[in-house]
Amino acid sequence: MVNDHVARLQELQPYLNVLKDGSTKERAKKKSALDKVKQLGFQETASWPVHEQTMLLETLLDSLVLWSTQSEIEYIREKTVMLLQCYVTRIEQPKAKVVIETCLQRFPSEETEEIRQGWIQVCVDVLNKKQPHMDEEDWFTLATLAVKDPCPEVIKQGASLVLDLARLYPKAVAYRGEQTIIHSVIPLLIHKHAAIRVLGIKAMYQVLLCSSQGMKALSDLLTKLVHDHTVQVRTTFFTSVGDLLIHWLPTDRYDHAGRLLPVLFAGLMDELTSIAETSRHQLDQLGKVCYQDLMDAGINTSSSSCSQVTVGLKHLVHQCYEASMKRLMDDSNDFIPNKKRTALAALDAFLSYVSSDDMIRSNKWVIQRWMIIMAGEQQHFIDKITCTIAHLITWPILLDQLLPRLSKPNLMAESSQLPANITVSVIWQIISMYHQAEPISDQDKQRIITSFRAPHVFPFLPSPDTLDSFFSI
Repeated sequence: MVNDHVARLQELQPYLNVLKDGSTKERAKKKSALDKVKQLGFQETASWPVHEQTMLLETLLDSLVLWSTQSEIEYIREKTVMLLQCYVTRIEQPKAKVVIETCLQRFPSEETEEIRQGWIQVCVDVLNKKQPHMDEEDWFTLATLAVKDPCPEVIKQGASLVLDLARLYPKAVAYRGEQTIIHSVIPLLIHKHAAIRVLGIKAMYQVLLCSSQGMKALSDLLTKLVHDHTVQVRTTFFTSVGDLLIHWLPTDRYDHAGRLLPVLFAGLMDELTSIAETSRHQLDQLGKVCYQDLMDAGINTSSSSCSQVTVGLKHLVHQCYEASMKRLMDDSNDFIPNKKRTALAALDAFLSYVSSDDMIRSNKWVIQRWMIIMAGEQQHFIDKITCTIAHLITWPILLDQLLPRLSKPNLMAESSQLPANITVSVIWQIISMYHQAEPISDQDKQRIITSFRAPHVFPFLPSPDTLDSFFSI
């Protein structure tokens, strides 16, 4: 048995010699020769001892890689890649470097889709053998090539390659920080086929688990996925976003919640009940995790009458308040009605976890942005959100922000980024809505009357008796 592989190689040599010529000459002879290599080298040796198989197949590998993978005959290239798959499957530790380097050489110039698929499958199989040493640069390059391929099936295999790289070699992926293979995920997330976008989201999740630094590259794509027209894409997306926030370490969770938490709140507003319920479930689980963060930090929450979920979410919202609030308000000013409606509803849900301290601290830019939103097309939730903000900001603080905008220099300079008539109209709307939600003192009433009766402001009111009828309520 010791010499089995030597004798078999001698038997195979005439056929290997035929395959040395990569031209299209003598096609039938070359096809027959490769079939003989398959029979004698692979099929008839399946029951050999592992050591003998390894010696034979690794010797054959050099010949197959050197000659047959670059043959001008498509049949030869296709069957050779299939034999490489067989080699990888049967050898416990295949020569990964040889296979990957050859793939990187052959893949870009291979015109046949099925053969490109075969190459990526060979590499995925090699990767799953858990190589003790790997050149991650080659693997990352290969993943990028695969996900940019014009063939959808090759792209799917590329997504699987990215997933396996992040799953099997998380340290190698994390080590590269912002230069992770997250850039190989982006083409998947924007692909026209929904199945590929789903795979892209799964790959995104796995890569971001290795290193959250990849979030920066994805920021502009998240809103598109919120509004994806395919149910499976949205379901996978909201589930993955929730799982990231839940499974990340606290530092990553709170660093990136400002961008991801608005996504989950938007998921609550999905038109499909099952997706809205998924988002609610993820938020509830996240609230429990954040509550545990408080416990682990030794912060006493026993005085709170709220549930663990609410306490946890309030804590998370406090930590990421400014970034989340700005994102939600920016989205609420979208020119596409459906997106604006979703963002306003998400903002309304988000505000239920906001503290007065956070709102008061940020009231200047919140009121400015809210005025611009109100100046646009009116949508449902405008009145409700205004009243919610009213419960978080007192009348004196509100008027300190609104009334100076009515001064003649500010109106003329359009300091509120709105025309004078729109500025007066929006400020009046806000005050009217606040008046419905919060009691007002005589002193604050007088401040309002004085400001609106100014000669340069009064003409912009809806009617001459607006002030009198308003305060008679």
